[in-house]
Amino acid sequence: MRRIAPRPLGRALDSALAQARPAGLLAAVQSAWSEVAGAVLAAATTPTSERAGTVTVSCESGVWAQELELL
Repeated sequence: MRRIAPRPLGRALDSALAQARPAGLLAAVQSAWSEVAGAVLAAATTPTSERAGTVTVSCESGVWAQELELL
């Protein structure tokens, strides 16, 4: 039996995550949220639902909701 050489863990994880990630707009927004929103805003907000192409974002306080609305 021939042994297969080990492959880098990062490549294996990227492949597994791509296959395991749910399809749809909400999943795409959630996976990109911290990069798109920035670390500070992403820590206080979370995309939570999607309906007819509109994503709802939950905020930890009214102040963050207002800040997000103004942005």
